[in-house]
Formats: sequence, C-alpha cells, structure tokens
Amino acid sequence: MLTPYLTVRQVSEWLQIPQSTLYAWAAQGRIPCVRVNTLVRFSQEALNQWLDSSRPVIKVGKVRIAVKQALDIQAVIDRAKQLAYTPARGNQTNSEPNGKEDSYGAR
Repeated sequence: MLTPYLTVRQVSEWLQIPQSTLYAWAAQGRIPCVRVNTLVRFSQEALNQWLDSSRPVIKVGKVRIAVKQALDIQAVIDRAKQLAYTPARGNQTNSEPNGKEDSYGAR
C-alpha cells in the first residue's frame, strides 16, 4: 500500500507555520521530507516521529526516558527557527570597535 504524502501547504496548515519556514527546514535537513525534482513532500508518519523525538528526554545512566507530557508544538517550532535562522544584519558585531568606520566614510 502506498503511503500518502503531504504537501507543503498541508503541513504548513497542520503545524501552523509559514510555508517558507518548511522550505528552509527541508533545505537544511532539519525536517524529514522527500524531494521529487523541485517538489517537497512529507510523510505524516515521519513527521509524527520527528515531533515525538522533540519531546524532553531524561537520561538515567544509559537509559533515555521520554517525558510523557503534552507536546508544545510552538516550543518545537521556536527552537527549530532559532537553529535555522541567522541573526538580523543589525545584530552583528562591529568589525571596527573603536569607531574608525566613521572616519573612512562607512555607515
């Protein structure tokens, strides 16, 4: 039996995140997906496993125990965004800490 695959639009509506974020995560390998030429498709089973793997885990010796609690999808999304995107251009450190860039005409 063939497994149905979800489109970017369907997953975007399901997870309540922008389609552009899904494309970025797919390009970075942060979310399980299948590429068919330029199309991106998602297996619902693989996405459920991916979401389950995002649950908090407690390590007891060599045993990992998943914490049974309601999955906070927004926290998963926020963490993935934090890992996927670089800081805004204005948040970069200054290459000239003593202000010499003003004397060179740079702004």
